[in-house]
Amino acid sequence: MSTFNVELKKVVDDSYDIEIGFSLEEKLILDLKAGLVGNIKKYVVVTDSVVKDLYGEKIHKLIETAGFKTDLIVFEAGEKSKTRETKEYVEDTMLSKGYRRDCCIIAVGGGVVTDLAGFVAGTYGRGVPFINYATTLLASADASVGGKTAVDTPLATNLIGMFNQPQKVYIDIAAWKTLPKRQLSSGLAETIKHACLASSDFFEYLEKNIDKIMAVDKDVCEKVAEENCRIKYHVVMKDERESGLREVLNLGHTVGRAIETVSDYRLLHGEALAIGM
Repeated sequence: MSTFNVELKKVVDDSYDIEIGFSLEEKLILDLKAGLVGNIKKYVVVTDSVVKDLYGEKIHKLIETAGFKTDLIVFEAGEKSKTRETKEYVEDTMLSKGYRRDCCIIAVGGGVVTDLAGFVAGTYGRGVPFINYATTLLASADASVGGKTAVDTPLATNLIGMFNQPQKVYIDIAAWKTLPKRQLSSGLAETIKHACLASSDFFEYLEKNIDKIMAVDKDVCEKVAEENCRIKYHVVMKDERESGLREVLNLGHTVGRAIETVSDYRLLHGEALAIGM
């Protein structure tokens, strides 16, 4: 009887930048040309049926014009699409179009898109890089920092997934102007949660500037996006894998996620979270 030790110790640097600004599509292309993901020349743009016409098609065309191979994969908008079946659809489409390990996934949309596309990236070819291009206030608050990716099951949300960090995140505040007021309010719930957890000053700032946020005021919304990232980062950097401290970010989520599921997703995530809080 013998024992063979497989020693695989390694240091991993999963650091990445979050770029916050207005109309960042051209900046994304410049970064790809400058080697954001190394020598990769093949990009799969994953988006939903709503964001497709607003930003997905445009970014896909810009990547194509820049001389890269690219395809656009679209699924039906909404939490009901964040399933293993949709993940399988994205993967099978990528396989049919000849993508292998030499590609990068670009998720363009809100939290459903970034959650699902990030999960696909973590398992496709045993892992390919991905970029998040967040188009909602909720995604900027929730999906931009931390690397949580997942799909939902009939039993509950986010039960199957993995921690997978992107190469870079773009928070395009200009996209918030296309959001219905209900979607902005949903994103604000997650933002208010951060303020409740970490900063009374930020909470007061939100109270004073709520009308400007709903009007997508440039300076105010940039500060909101930065504070969301800062608060979440200071938790995630200490507990990336949610072994303890990071659970504070689930404030309101235990009840909120259950309500979201029971409502058959008629309630938006932020609405259910607000009830949970």
